[in-house]
Amino acid sequence: NDDAGVVGWNAYHERVQICSHPIMPTKRMINVDTGETQLEIAYRRGGRWRYQTVPRTMLATASQIVGLAAWGVGVDSENAKALVRYFTELEGLNYTRLPEINSTGRLGWVGDDLFAPYVADLQYDGDPSGAALFRGVEQAGSPSVWLEYFGKARARNVVTKIVLAASFASCMVKPCRTLPFIVHTWGGTEAGKSVALMAAISVWGIPTADGGLFHTFNTTDVGVEVLASVSNSIPVFIDELQIAKDRKSFDEFIYKFAEGVGRTRGAKAGGLQQMKRWANIAITTGEMPISTANSGGGAVNRVVEIDCKGQQLFENPREAVGIMSENYGHAGRYFVSLLQNNIELARDLQEDCLAQLRRTDVTDKQALSASLLLAADHLAAMWMFGDEDRLTVDEILPFLSTREQVDINARALDWLYGWVAENVNSFTSHGDYDSGKVYGRMDGDKIMIIRQTLNDAMTNAGYNVHAFLVWAREKGLLDCPAGRLDKTVRLRDGSPARCVVIKSLAEDPPEADFDPNLTDDLPM
Repeated sequence: NDDAGVVGWNAYHERVQICSHPIMPTKRMINVDTGETQLEIAYRRGGRWRYQTVPRTMLATASQIVGLAAWGVGVDSENAKALVRYFTELEGLNYTRLPEINSTGRLGWVGDDLFAPYVADLQYDGDPSGAALFRGVEQAGSPSVWLEYFGKARARNVVTKIVLAASFASCMVKPCRTLPFIVHTWGGTEAGKSVALMAAISVWGIPTADGGLFHTFNTTDVGVEVLASVSNSIPVFIDELQIAKDRKSFDEFIYKFAEGVGRTRGAKAGGLQQMKRWANIAITTGEMPISTANSGGGAVNRVVEIDCKGQQLFENPREAVGIMSENYGHAGRYFVSLLQNNIELARDLQEDCLAQLRRTDVTDKQALSASLLLAADHLAAMWMFGDEDRLTVDEILPFLSTREQVDINARALDWLYGWVAENVNSFTSHGDYDSGKVYGRMDGDKIMIIRQTLNDAMTNAGYNVHAFLVWAREKGLLDCPAGRLDKTVRLRDGSPARCVVIKSLAEDPPEADFDPNLTDDLPM
């Protein structure tokens, strides 16, 4: 193995060329999560040495080693077997001489006490698309300058305080045994949401768009999984919600991220790929809420939504960007170093905050998420900012959903009353009713809606009709025979129709406008 390339001898003791240029293994890496081995290889082409890290299995199989050609290695189907034999023998002869280091394909907790990348001699060996994110976690500038500036910014308004708390809280998800969730800030274009997101990024590393940590919603499902799994314990930072393809994708993103585990996929060689996992917080921004009126209760439950209400989050956004662009990454590293020795303190604090929140009307999942934010802000104030201006239960409560707000069926009922009000002429003997657009009729405090019409309207609005009707029957809102969700009634022209009969909660229900001699219930 010299500048002339790699040579060897065949079975006839003849000198043969194995590779046209020098190539050799230089380092062995053992993944701390999977135990899989990768080798760093060095090869000289074009007058300089190049380095590439590849799975050990790639160098052990002739059909796979030809993949090195993508990086400029002189290998093809003719010399593949000889090159495999060369790597096998060379590694065997120098096994104890090759430096062996630990590696990982993600950031965050390694075991119970180490945190990547703040571990000596721990290298990244994961998906190439995640390498930029791994490199983005670094430190620059002065920690005191960052702390002084953003300590004042966090005290200026509760939104900035919550966003920064979420950034610190992400590394507490695993040790505090809580669940992944999303903190979403939304509002007008001049609120400074993106600057607040950059401030949250600067807790951990490079806050600029080219720093590897800053992302947008213009991504695929697989991209979200890679991003979440490589981030693992530090937050996922996503800006500009409004560029997502459609509103449906928001709920899908919420559910997938909050599960903390990716999809099960088959491996090319058979069996299953290792599932991607994460335990962190996503901090997102947009000009609109991430959940909608017809979002599932599970989606609403997993998001802390913050309406900026048109307020300016920073007095001088340009100054804030300038400060964080030169001073970043120190706060996260320092917070982790203290958390590693104070896990029980963090857990106790989070449990105390959770107990306070459970005395309110917020849901358990919302209380769990908010308790982590409260605990993280308390620890950040105590360990770094050195002030008593800490996030309180009263400050965060307006941004949390109550049990009634999370109940999608209660929201469906509100939608239904609004829909009836919009189409009231189709329930009376006036207007559209006479022109043939009939949705049902009204009888005092009861609204009778043709079942198929209701099915179509609620489905188009994104609600599950059957689940809603079962809920409404349990709440005593339906007038229907035992075991059914609808009944046969006569419309104003006397024709029978299968209708859902739901009680109106209006203070002044519409007056009856039909023949009282018509019978509601007809024989089946």
